[in-house]
Amino acid sequence: MNEVGRTPPDQQPEAQLSVPSSLLTEAQELGVNVALAAAEGIRRAVTTARAARYAEENREAVDAWNGYVATNGLPFNDIMEHPI
Repeated sequence: MNEVGRTPPDQQPEAQLSVPSSLLTEAQELGVNVALAAAEGIRRAVTTARAARYAEENREAVDAWNGYVATNGLPFNDIMEHPI
């Protein structure tokens, strides 16, 4: 990967994707780099899926913490300069 976290094009694996022809045509007419747009869409989908997995895997802990805060308030809130 280079300094911005992207793999150089010559090191990226190829993939075949099915894209509606009308969408592809419009993207080309608008000068959209289809490969970069597809990669960005996949990146966003992966980020969303990771967040959903994390939320599901940690639901019990988050619920327990939220219950604690609802009952006891935030730890050290009484000594904070600007309590929440």
